[in-house]
Amino acid sequence: MLKRRNTLAHVCSEDDADELISSIRDSFIDAFDTLEKILKEKFEEVGESG
Repeated sequence: MLKRRNTLAHVCSEDDADELISSIRDSFIDAFDTLEKILKEKFEEVGESG
């Protein structure tokens, strides 16, 4: 993901940028979904203990 982000920082073409964004979204959506779930669980734990 970092490599794709670094590539995106140097892209001049809007079409290339759109392609990279789609690639990142499609490749990493599961990881973002998992991260969201974990963060929500952690926030609930903090709320219950506080």
